[in-house]
Amino acid sequence: MWLIDDAREALVPRFNSGPKAQDLVGVLRQPLDRGIISLAFVSEQSICENDVYRNDRQDRTIDEKLDQLTCAMLAVPIVFGREMRGVISAVKLKARESDTADPIGFSSEDLRFAELVTSTVGCLLDAKLLELCLGLEE
Repeated sequence: MWLIDDAREALVPRFNSGPKAQDLVGVLRQPLDRGIISLAFVSEQSICENDVYRNDRQDRTIDEKLDQLTCAMLAVPIVFGREMRGVISAVKLKARESDTADPIGFSSEDLRFAELVTSTVGCLLDAKLLELCLGLEE
């Protein structure tokens, strides 16, 4: 999960379940003027991209820092508190210098599922915010 920073200039990874999460979360930043994740945020449109590393719009900075190759990506904008707050993404990776076949890409069904999950997470966050505002937290 990537959230917009206070200056609204970059997306910052705030949660990651991947093997290099500690090298990504709270460490790296994705400027809004480049990259597919940022395009999803700025356009407020979901993106399903296979063969990502062949796309000129991909910002390769994070792949280079983490020594990986992003093969496929889902990027879904997340709204909560009535505002665009970030992007939830899923990726399929392989080692940068690997000559193994790319993992199977994402399908339109995968994208629909990611959009459902992201919408649900947004609703759950809105419910938690309302609970906090009303002093109903336990």
